Amino acid sequence: MLKAVECLVSAAALAFLTTAPALAQAPVPPPPNWSPNLDCNARIYAVDTLICEDVALLESARKVEAAYVRAAAVRPDGSLQADQVAWSKQRNMCVFERKASGCVKRLQDRRTKTLEALILGFQP
Repeated sequence: MLKAVECLVSAAALAFLTTAPALAQAPVPPPPNWSPNLDCNARIYAVDTLICEDVALLESARKVEAAYVRAAAVRPDGSLQADQVAWSKQRNMCVFERKASGCVKRLQDRRTKTLEALILGFQP
């Protein structure tokens, strides 16, 4: 009886070991195309839900979006997009903070000020 149990355990372990690498190597889907506008009807990241469910955060996000559009107009070479993508990745990490809402608000307010300063710097 003990031999039969050992064989079953060995067979189960062998089955797991042969399928585990396949499970571990499942393809990771690519990130969605970046957009400067947050769509609360098509939330992708946890931070999107956090923002969309908080009126103050959503208002702050809309200010960032508006400032980005104005800044991109004065820097039409597209160089601002990479910077904005990097910033949005940093903001996405706020969901791992204890005070996620405060982190998002702080980063969004700072980004709005940065973009507005950029706009003012390009004014004739």
